[in-house]
Amino acid sequence: MRKLKKYTPSPFMLKTSHYDKDAADFVVAFIEQLKHTKGEFYKQPFELIDWQEKIIRDIFGTLKPDGYRQFTTAYTRIKVSEELLNDSAFDLEGYFVSEFGRRIGNKEEEAFFTGNGSGKPTGILDGTAGADVGVTTTSASAITADEIIDLFYSLNVPYRKDAIWILNDSTLKAVRKLKDGTGQYLWQPALHEGSFDTLLGKRIFVSPYMPEIASGAKTVAFGDFKFYWIGDRQGITFRRLNELYAENGQVGFIASKRVDGKLILPEAIKVLKQKT
Repeated sequence: MRKLKKYTPSPFMLKTSHYDKDAADFVVAFIEQLKHTKGEFYKQPFELIDWQEKIIRDIFGTLKPDGYRQFTTAYTRIKVSEELLNDSAFDLEGYFVSEFGRRIGNKEEEAFFTGNGSGKPTGILDGTAGADVGVTTTSASAITADEIIDLFYSLNVPYRKDAIWILNDSTLKAVRKLKDGTGQYLWQPALHEGSFDTLLGKRIFVSPYMPEIASGAKTVAFGDFKFYWIGDRQGITFRRLNELYAENGQVGFIASKRVDGKLILPEAIKVLKQKT
């Protein structure tokens, strides 16, 4: 049996949070007092192996200043009439599962950029624990070619190898028009099927959760995003609520997912910030 020899607190622990060993010990001891109800180990107590105990201690021992657990849950919910559910010509439940995945994915993406670490992940754009500012523009409402080039070189060489760009669609529209001193566009289209557009030779991704060009906004991110660690504590949990809305002739569906995220090396990603 692989037992946990030494516990190391989660790398996603916020600076304001702490590890409460007594709280974690209580939950571990409680679980190991439980007994199997069937199978080969019937009536024998649970014995947590190393990775199971690690997860339990992360979840129940990582506490915020208010005493509540740091790791959070994202929820989304849909209600549908029983009549529609019974009469539908296609698989509504299958559609809901897909729709829940889309909604939660959108919420996660938003939090990974803009989260402040309080009840949500610490986002890449966070002012204290997010990416470093590589360049501040000379204009609050525009970006120049030189500033994009400066942002590129503000990132240390080791992180440039696997670096990518992420920006809002409207910002990309402005950046696509930028030219260097010889009149060549910084943005280059994909040369053949299966390849991708580039900016100064690096791949471009678009996110609606990156800010548009505005005073003080962090509009362009460039770096190696492998250093943004995501703690995906479980997959999406999907439940059907038959009783909750029964008086209204409806059935509820709810999905939840626990997740956290943090940039472990702020120097691995640089952002361009508009002048205030």
